Amino acid sequence: MGSRTKNEEGDAFPPGMGKPAIRALETAGYTRLAQLTQVTEAELLQLHGMGPKAIGILREALKAAGKPFAQPDETRGEQEGAQTMATKPSTIDEYLAALSDDKRAALEKLRKAIRAAAPDAEECISYQLPAFRHNGVLVAFGATANHCAFYLMSASTVEAHKGELKDYDTSKGTIRFQADKPLPVALVRKLVKARVAENVGRRGE
Repeated sequence: MGSRTKNEEGDAFPPGMGKPAIRALETAGYTRLAQLTQVTEAELLQLHGMGPKAIGILREALKAAGKPFAQPDETRGEQEGAQTMATKPSTIDEYLAALSDDKRAALEKLRKAIRAAAPDAEECISYQLPAFRHNGVLVAFGATANHCAFYLMSASTVEAHKGELKDYDTSKGTIRFQADKPLPVALVRKLVKARVAENVGRRGE
């Protein structure tokens, strides 16, 4: 079967995909090419094991099927103070400085909760998004014109806490929320600690 995953509809990932990239997709809950039209390239690049080469292969496969990646909200309509893709911040502070006051406050609260849960994690900018590294990319966050987002990059972690996340808009590894309804600090800490454990376990495999 090689690197092509099973799919009764023939909507399999294209050949040429490396095992780490396939594993990253399947771990995040993606088993069909068509599912990738629901996420952006930046979101996929946050997955541990996914790199620019794999993204390029997927991009071409989606293009051939007439099914492009989802476009970042930042490219649609008014920016309302959200970070634009043309801006390339080098630090989290620079990213936050470009946001509206409400989104900046919500994400700063999220940032502090992440730092408290994973004090050994390193802050960074990964594919233009504020992120934390700990045995690989741990979590990331950001803001668009319509919402804030917390990127867990783990479908299993989101699924394991679906009861606590029922009031939020979730998808594979992503939690979206409004700036005036930030994620509870206790919940953020629980989610981050789960991701720390996941990354440590993955590193030991």
